[in-house]
Amino acid sequence: MARAAVACLMLATSAATLAAASDDNVSWRRPAAAVVLRGGERLAVANETTGTISLLNIARDPIAGENHSRITVLSETPVGRKLSALVQVPNTDFLLGADSKANELIVLRFKGDAPQRITAAAVAEDPENIAVAADGKLAAVASLWSRRLTLFEIETSSGDAVTLHRIAEIPLSFNPRLMIFLPDQRRLVVAHAFDGKVAVVDTATQQVESYRDLPGSNIRGLALSRDRGKLAVSHQVPNHLASTTGDDIHWGMLMQNLIRLVDVEAILDPEALLYRRSQTIFLGQPGAGEADPARLVELPSGDWLIAISGANEATITRPEGAKRARTSVGARPVDVVFDEATSRAFITNQLSDSVSVVDTQNGELIETVSLGPTPEPTPASRGERLFYSADLSHDHWLSCHSCHTEGHSTGHLIDTKSDGTFGTPKRILSLLGTRDANPWAWNGGFRELHQQVQQSVVSSMQGKELTSAEVNDLVAFLHTLSAPPPVARIETPEQQELVDRGRAVFRSQGCVRCHIPDLTYTSDAVYDVGLEDEQGLRKFNPPFLHGVSQRETLLHDGRAKSLREVFTDHSHPTRETISDADLDALVEFLRTL
Repeated sequence: MARAAVACLMLATSAATLAAASDDNVSWRRPAAAVVLRGGERLAVANETTGTISLLNIARDPIAGENHSRITVLSETPVGRKLSALVQVPNTDFLLGADSKANELIVLRFKGDAPQRITAAAVAEDPENIAVAADGKLAAVASLWSRRLTLFEIETSSGDAVTLHRIAEIPLSFNPRLMIFLPDQRRLVVAHAFDGKVAVVDTATQQVESYRDLPGSNIRGLALSRDRGKLAVSHQVPNHLASTTGDDIHWGMLMQNLIRLVDVEAILDPEALLYRRSQTIFLGQPGAGEADPARLVELPSGDWLIAISGANEATITRPEGAKRARTSVGARPVDVVFDEATSRAFITNQLSDSVSVVDTQNGELIETVSLGPTPEPTPASRGERLFYSADLSHDHWLSCHSCHTEGHSTGHLIDTKSDGTFGTPKRILSLLGTRDANPWAWNGGFRELHQQVQQSVVSSMQGKELTSAEVNDLVAFLHTLSAPPPVARIETPEQQELVDRGRAVFRSQGCVRCHIPDLTYTSDAVYDVGLEDEQGLRKFNPPFLHGVSQRETLLHDGRAKSLREVFTDHSHPTRETISDADLDALVEFLRTL
């Protein structure tokens, strides 16, 4: 199918509000979300890295003709430190933004062509996303690494008055990212940031009503159907029974990309199996995969428009799965906003600092608009584009991000030949902090990270061999990825005493032989710890332990479902017994690494 050419328009911007364009202060914005403001003539874009809001004029230009917008960037204004999300409070002129560096929920309102901060409220650390109920009276903030939801009542009045009343902080068993309120405006669906799990939260009782499983991982889009009867979920399904061979990738067997339409009634029934009460729309076909489906929206026609992050495309697909349109957009499209009045979709391209405009009636690209000056690419920024690009894989079925979501891990198993064998699926390792984790692969077979990167592309993704410059760029990006923060934080003297005792148990049990403190908690060797894979491999490369509390499955095949199970069910690393008190202390110590 023919793809529209990408037309990138560099536009003049308001000197009063845009940052100066000198090489010294130009930064990548990394736009994360967009909102069509009331009235439909302005688009607000939240920029993650710069903490700014870009305001675009999206009003139709009758002189330019029906299919042209002549979109211009009106302003770029600092409002925070790192904006990870932006939503509009329904039926108001207020916007809510999540500042993931300041750990705040920000209330904004536009005065003319510039946003103004009205107020802000503290939230749990690492806020990643916001959901607002349809009546505009309740907001939820999902905090990624602290695994918490913060709930607020929103009180608005005439003028600029708005008040956020913090009503609850709810702990979760997983890392949350996307959320959406169900039509009853009481229940909130929260999606796992890496795995395929969802939680259903009753905001009235402020309790998690149920945890549910969707087969798959990497949920990057949630949207209600126009009739409010189905929840659309865009995600991927890695298949550990397939192998990273050319055939299994070519035919879409290793990694499926799809939209799952789940009955809302099934979500409200804690006993219902969600995958049995759903319809599946498969994305991609042999020769033209569609890796990393992201945000999506149902169009008036009943078709679904979805950003395909890995392939740098926007796709319009019919409910039965037939493609109506497929067009190229900017680098890593992550968000989609639909303007029904003009039949246009605005797609936020995170890694090209741009917004693409698509005519949803014919599926054609109208234009791609730059948000402003960008810096000269660095090895790390070039490597980031490669990491999120399905160009590295055979037929665009997957990217590095598909398995290592945002550099972390889906926690699933995948059968690669990194350990020299097939038929031995291994747990996908997190790449957060991998710069300190030599050697690489479960069998420790790669002495240099450069070797592991090349092998992953050529063998695991069946892609073309990378140039030395591309390998260096990918490694430079991986070196920017720090280990995630621990789930547990030391807040009392009693906790400190327990952690200190756990550290002593860690040493006395011999854990330090393989996981050497304090820099990496790993070692440059492989060890036989009494575990065995399907081909009899017994010696494994010990993973580094920084951020180990953020992993939900452990050991080479994910057989342990918690830190405690590693010791109680699998006797790692020895068969020696450990008292309950010492085990409690050891687990708490590991939760603080």
